[in-house]
Amino acid sequence: MPTKADVARFAQRHLDAGLDVDPRDHVVSQSCYVTDPDGHMVEVTWACPQEQWQWTDEGLPVVVSTPIAVQDLLDEPGASTPAHLPAGTHMGHVQLKATDAALTRTKPFYRDLLGLETFARRGDGFVGVGVSDYRSLLVLTNRFSPQGGTPAAPDTARLTCVDLLLTAPEAIQALAERLTAAGHPHQHTATSLTTHDPSGNPLRFSVRGPAKPAPRTDA
Repeated sequence: MPTKADVARFAQRHLDAGLDVDPRDHVVSQSCYVTDPDGHMVEVTWACPQEQWQWTDEGLPVVVSTPIAVQDLLDEPGASTPAHLPAGTHMGHVQLKATDAALTRTKPFYRDLLGLETFARRGDGFVGVGVSDYRSLLVLTNRFSPQGGTPAAPDTARLTCVDLLLTAPEAIQALAERLTAAGHPHQHTATSLTTHDPSGNPLRFSVRGPAKPAPRTDA
């Protein structure tokens, strides 16, 4: 969200509806977590200015998860002003549940096989991967099953697919070759590839189509 006040208003709406909220300070951002009726967790976040970040010896941003007192969040100026989600709101990342302790299979799968870069890490239970800067495309965490776990059952509300768009057909072919060499199951066509990560999360890669021309406007 564009401002911290937007996060505060989001929290206030949920509290007014009698729902629970969980505000957290991550140093790189301040967030409010809520749970939808199917049990999916949603994080609404405001990115702190990068000059306020702290850095590890590896050159990665320090990421923590410190509770914020709800009232401290609601004291943010503008929090009490009702408003819908602002136009500047955008999708930040998708957080996937990992079932392997210490992410020992998850990290090499996303780093070595998929070719994504690590942009954030917190202990052995959280890693953020992506393709550019520190806005991680995917976050993998075992916070819900730190000793390992099992994928969601077919008869439960669950993630059915994560779509990732690549820029060229050659990228699909290169990914297929890496997965084949590693013996990792996948289905491959000229323009798409589907597979599952070590925790069973379904991933679908396809090629981004050409940009649509702007609508014609006649004087």
